[in-house]
Amino acid sequence: MEKRIVFLRIVLALMIFILAGRLFYIQVVKYNFYSEKAMEQRIKSFKISEKRGDIYDRNMIPFTDRDYKEYVFAIPKMINDKKRAAEILSEITEISSEKIKEDLKRNKDYIRYEIRRDVDFSLPVGIFKLELPQRYSSNSLARHVIGYLGDKKMGLEESFDEVL
Repeated sequence: MEKRIVFLRIVLALMIFILAGRLFYIQVVKYNFYSEKAMEQRIKSFKISEKRGDIYDRNMIPFTDRDYKEYVFAIPKMINDKKRAAEILSEITEISSEKIKEDLKRNKDYIRYEIRRDVDFSLPVGIFKLELPQRYSSNSLARHVIGYLGDKKMGLEESFDEVL
């Protein structure tokens, strides 16, 4: 009877040892692999919609044209290799990689840059390319009178916020 108990203890200890070894392998040895896989699954894409009305003059000529600009968003918490990410972002945005490294070190949820060059390669985990609508095109008339959007609305945008 004691031989069976000793045998069961050895088998149980062996199973615990194998389980602990496997956990060590997954969490320590393969950490980078599984961390990157998890980041890829975290965020795939998101849509930002612009649902504001247009502002017209008395002749029904719109003051607010819709232009689209391409932006690249970087999420610092998701980026493992910040040096490589800064080099890629520098190439796309034509901003110095030192400035981008500083931005990535700041404690922000995301950083947005306007794209200056075409992106013809896949972006690493934590960097996303989006095309966003611009409320006012570069040739919009009286943008300062119409106002601004954001945390502090101004001008007509603030006055008619409920209507727009």
